[in-house]
Amino acid sequence: LGGVVSHASAKAGGDAMDAAIQGYVRRHYALEIGAMSAERAKCAVGHAKRASEASITVKGRCLRRGIPRSADFTGEDAHRALQPIVREIAEAVQR
Repeated sequence: LGGVVSHASAKAGGDAMDAAIQGYVRRHYALEIGAMSAERAKCAVGHAKRASEASITVKGRCLRRGIPRSADFTGEDAHRALQPIVREIAEAVQR
């Protein structure tokens, strides 16, 4: 290309997406999941453009009772959780 291709970076990527999924599950399911569970969920059902019909069971600690619990995390959940990050990446690309 012979020139400057990019001059800005966005602090949005894999770790930010995992944190977004963890926050979503915490808010919507009252369940604390770890980074590995969030990563697995992202890889299994996460899509940037549309929600998938797939789902994955995530396991963690119930925030209300403090005991182990699981919940079904759907492609729609992943889509909602990842939208702010995807939007940030798209805006950085358009700049």
